[in-house]
Amino acid sequence: MKMNKISFLLIALVTIIVVAACKKDIEQPPQNVIPEGNIITVTDLMGMYAGTPIHFTDGDTNIYCVVTADETSGNLYKNVYVTDGNRGLNVRLVTSGGLYIGDSIRINLNGTILSEYNGMLQLDSVNVDQNVVKQATGVDITPATATIDDVIADPNLVGMLVKLNNVEFLNTDIGTTFADAINQMSANKTVVDCNGTQVLMRTSGYASFAGSTVPAGNGSIVAIVGKYNADIQLYLRDLSDINLPNSSCQPTIYLQKDFEDQNVTSGGWTVQMVTGAVNWTSNTQGALFGTAYGQISNWNGSSNELCESWLISPAMDLSGATSPMFSFENAYNYAGAPLEVYVSTNYDGVSDPSVQGTWTALSPTLSGGTWSWVNSGLIDLTTYMSPNTYVGFKYTGSSSNGSTWEIDNILVED
Repeated sequence: MKMNKISFLLIALVTIIVVAACKKDIEQPPQNVIPEGNIITVTDLMGMYAGTPIHFTDGDTNIYCVVTADETSGNLYKNVYVTDGNRGLNVRLVTSGGLYIGDSIRINLNGTILSEYNGMLQLDSVNVDQNVVKQATGVDITPATATIDDVIADPNLVGMLVKLNNVEFLNTDIGTTFADAINQMSANKTVVDCNGTQVLMRTSGYASFAGSTVPAGNGSIVAIVGKYNADIQLYLRDLSDINLPNSSCQPTIYLQKDFEDQNVTSGGWTVQMVTGAVNWTSNTQGALFGTAYGQISNWNGSSNELCESWLISPAMDLSGATSPMFSFENAYNYAGAPLEVYVSTNYDGVSDPSVQGTWTALSPTLSGGTWSWVNSGLIDLTTYMSPNTYVGFKYTGSSSNGSTWEIDNILVED
């Protein structure tokens, strides 16, 4: 028996109704509601700390703040910095990510811990999903203008984003890298103002700019003020926070040797053993300036060796200098000939200095012995300004005696 058209339509309509009735709505996850409760300032929060960690165990307390530094560059990891405009605070995250510079946020303190880590106050154990509500993004942040003296002396600047004007990197750091990107080791560089006041800048070996070269010039640097025990440190957010368009106010360095790499001939220095085979070496025992210094002794463990051995600098172009000054630290012990110091403007850089080049004796202040370190004083090289100026340290030992001489922090600057 054939189904008439009306019956077919009725069956189809019932089928559609049954299927529609059986279809369930897609389940939505429950929305995480973070209680707002009581509002306090960052200053109020930091003022609660009295030396003992504070564990927040209810959801009734909140702070409003803006993120001033994030993890994007890799210089910070599971850490951000925030401010309410008056104080800055280090916020340590349970997991990395989720907060970015310019995020205006509310932090509910439930489950967080206010504590101190190596002298730095922090809000620890912040879970971005459970503790943070974003109010806005891309908020403009104006760093506080400060001097190096300010960041060293004012504890209220710790944790704040600041802008330092008329500053630059120490000459000895220029041309080095911010950190060791290969071995992912952190490093300190020094920021200095035109008065000579200094503050450290700490960079992680994981930072995206760890292998970038420290620039020359004077200008402004924007950074977070941090603290590690008694040391105030700066944390750079990104290379774009460095703007050094002006000329340096530091003396021009033409020669520097501090032996920290424990390599006597690094940087173009040479050893010329005119008589005997007594070499210049480095040592770390009793180092007073850093961790290493240059040393020479003709004592071989059983006797003294007859020798004349020179340590000679690379050529310096002093032709554009105004008043170049030479200085170094020195110490010695045991009986023997004094260390001699010379300058030449026509040495060829490779030959025996006893037969090549005209060498003029200089008159530095030398140690009185017993391993006592003294500074040579400033030795004026104005008379020897040329495109090819060398300084040389001459050591002499006899077969019956010989002093042990130590030198460090060799410097020629204008």
